[in-house]
Amino acid sequence: MSESSDPSNFPALQRAPLGLFWRRISRRLRRIALTPLRRWLIREPEILVKVPTFDDAYCNAIKLIAPDYALAVDESSRRFWERDQNNSCWLEAAALDPLFRAMPKPKRILEIGPGLGRSVIFFSKRFFSSAQFSLYDATGQTTKYELEGQRYADSFCGNLPLLMRTLEFNGVANFQLIDGAHSAGGIPVAAQPFDFVYSFFAVGFHWALDHWLDELLALGGPQTLYVFTVAPNFVPPARLATMPFLLLQANSGLYPETTTYYFAFTKQPTPWFPAS
Repeated sequence: MSESSDPSNFPALQRAPLGLFWRRISRRLRRIALTPLRRWLIREPEILVKVPTFDDAYCNAIKLIAPDYALAVDESSRRFWERDQNNSCWLEAAALDPLFRAMPKPKRILEIGPGLGRSVIFFSKRFFSSAQFSLYDATGQTTKYELEGQRYADSFCGNLPLLMRTLEFNGVANFQLIDGAHSAGGIPVAAQPFDFVYSFFAVGFHWALDHWLDELLALGGPQTLYVFTVAPNFVPPARLATMPFLLLQANSGLYPETTTYYFAFTKQPTPWFPAS
């Protein structure tokens, strides 16, 4: 273990002063306040992820994965969601672009909790057009959101038919679905290890990494890149602190007051991964 990977040298991040509920309320109020000026104050991100026409089913699916959004079945809400989703993708790209450009092009990619497909669409168009994506999720009816909480077999909040609709609408065909409802809540080990495993706002944020770690490590090889959105106060579990890791962060263009944190690691040192 290098000195920089020693957990005693890892700077602890301060917990956000507001609880998750009040952070959501505060963020929504800021959005409302900025709405009349947003067109002139904020540069809109390029739209790579296209959102299909809204209907009741689509709005209900969004409400399940993003309960702090109040959207209607109209074109204004569709455009707002499309801008928001592309902003999230460019935020991820800002944090991860150096790693993506340094690593060998992945052939096999696993996303845990793809939602309505924004990340796989963006990554497929922007970075990994020749990769095969495996998407692990299940159609759910309720959620159990906990910041770095327990892992529950019935806490899926995806919608696989609408995920497929969105991917097809964007012309993405290089994917396969892994239905968690038919895999006893676990991820089947593939014949070949994944080159890149990631989860945004699922594992690492709503589900603590500790509850997935053995399973995740079995899915990748020695130099597989793992990336997870984490909470502001995240400190690596003891087992991960012995591996090469980075804590990355990026600020949103649309919501500059929002900082998102990403924890990236490989199981073994690799020349293209600059451990912290």
